[in-house]
Amino acid sequence: MIPLERYVASLMPLLRNVSPYKGIPHTRPFDPEEFIKSLDFSGPQLTTGIRGDWIGLYRRFFRCANFEGWYNTRIQEVNRKLQLLHLEALSNADLQSWARGRQEVEVVDLILKIKEKMKLAVKYQLPVSNDINEMLLMQMDSVIEALPDDLKAVLNNN
Repeated sequence: MIPLERYVASLMPLLRNVSPYKGIPHTRPFDPEEFIKSLDFSGPQLTTGIRGDWIGLYRRFFRCANFEGWYNTRIQEVNRKLQLLHLEALSNADLQSWARGRQEVEVVDLILKIKEKMKLAVKYQLPVSNDINEMLLMQMDSVIEALPDDLKAVLNNN
């Protein structure tokens, strides 16, 4: 399973691709043939002395229901991690500076998206730290304060 775990981890976007000003990046799709090719340089034959038809074993595993369950669980874990990283990036971003050069509709859209992400984090029980939650709330408050009074009222009541 180690080569498969390693391959699935390689499908995850790099940390530098997680931007607070863009949507959450997606994992690359699983490609069984790409994985099979990777076995030559990272296969189980390198860590175990057991010889066998590793490629055939993995091909059979890809066709069984256990693979689908395992893969779906792993992708859910990766997506949860990406959501957490995105929330952290938002909490560390300088949203006030970003908002200065934007139209009000863009700023309101960002605030609404952050609020929605925070609600989803609670709904799906993502382990968001209190520090990140507090930083996100402070970020939103500071950006909302720069908006006209009518928008402040709407966003604070929402």
